[in-house]
Amino acid sequence: METPMNDTGLPGPKGQGPAVGIIIVIIVLLVGAFYFFNRLSWTGEEPDLFDATANGTAPVTTSDDADNIDRDLSAQNYDSIDAEMSDVNAELQ
Repeated sequence: METPMNDTGLPGPKGQGPAVGIIIVIIVLLVGAFYFFNRLSWTGEEPDLFDATANGTAPVTTSDDADNIDRDLSAQNYDSIDAEMSDVNAELQ
C-alpha cells in the first residue's frame, strides 16, 4: 500500500487549509463590501475620502467643465510648494 502524497510531494494527508483560508478571505471581503455599501445608504451620499480643507487647499468643484477647472486651478495657492518639497527631500535623506 502506498502512502498518499500531498501537494508538496511529501508523504502525508492532503489538508483542507488552503480551501478554508480562501473561504475566510472571501467572507471578510464580502463583510467589508457590505459594510461599505451600507454606509453609503445610511448617509445618502458618498463618504468624503479627501477633505480639501484638512490640508489647507481650497475646496474644488466636482464639475468637469473647463471654466470650473480653470477657476479651481486659479484658486489654489502654490506659493509654498517649493518649501514643502524641500521638507520632503530633507525627511527622505
